[in-house]
Amino acid sequence: MNNSVRHYMRSIAEKNVTRIHCDTPILEVIKILEEHHLSGAPVVDQEQRLIGFISEYDCLKTLLKTSYHCDQPALACDVMNHQLVTVAPSDSVVDLAIAMLDKKPEMYPVVEGDKLEGVIARQDVLHALMDNQARCNLHA
Repeated sequence: MNNSVRHYMRSIAEKNVTRIHCDTPILEVIKILEEHHLSGAPVVDQEQRLIGFISEYDCLKTLLKTSYHCDQPALACDVMNHQLVTVAPSDSVVDLAIAMLDKKPEMYPVVEGDKLEGVIARQDVLHALMDNQARCNLHA
């Protein structure tokens, strides 16, 4: 196995991350996701610590219930997934790619300590592996 990919995680993570604050109303969350063409986003507290992740699915499930009953819209903290699967900047792209084969989330928050450093999506991993394959082909 070519180990050049192992040092790639820190460099491929998207650092300019759309973050949702805990007290953001669900209708605003949906607008933010649509505006940025995202299927989900990390939820942070006032100190930018990762506290959850909210997806279109979470919004759909909640909005279906609240709109049907004409309830007050929920906040991001009420809807977000608290059980997070995260990666560290030093984690291996190859290890993450293998984990993604188990149909894990499409997007992983990159966390150092308790601070959100970025996100890495399945597409980012694919591009890193493609780049590595291209380097392999140059040396073949």
